[in-house]
Amino acid sequence: ICCVLIVLMGSFLQNIFEYFGVHSTNCTWMMIVTACLAPLCWLGTPKDFWFVAVGALVSTIIGCVMVMAKEAVDVSDENSCYYTYNTTTGEHTFDHHYPEPSSPLDFGKAFSSVMFAFSGAATFPTIQADMRDKSKFPRAAVYSMIILGLVYLPM
Repeated sequence: ICCVLIVLMGSFLQNIFEYFGVHSTNCTWMMIVTACLAPLCWLGTPKDFWFVAVGALVSTIIGCVMVMAKEAVDVSDENSCYYTYNTTTGEHTFDHHYPEPSSPLDFGKAFSSVMFAFSGAATFPTIQADMRDKSKFPRAAVYSMIILGLVYLPM
């Protein structure tokens, strides 16, 4: 999972910075991401870096809200892929346009993203071991899955 994260972040950073005129390779960005993440690996258990989980949740929610807001704006934009004008009725409609996969690797990218979204379940034993009241773990697990569902289902 960590390698997937590093590759994705390197690719995202390359795309973002290339837009601003900073030309660098994907490998360079992967090294920068690795250098930034390395100090977190030196910490012991999740209780030592709880702030990372809070930051991840907040950034995921902000990202989801931004995507949904942009899609809401694109529905009425004539240049958007969502905009369809019906000449018979004189109304614009909301048609779904599903992009075709460009290569077999697209399935792997989509599948790895879904698996990454639910990869936190592997840390459950460590989290339970760090809890003061271990009997409340089932409640914490249910709450976390509900929050994950509330974040990803609207997407």
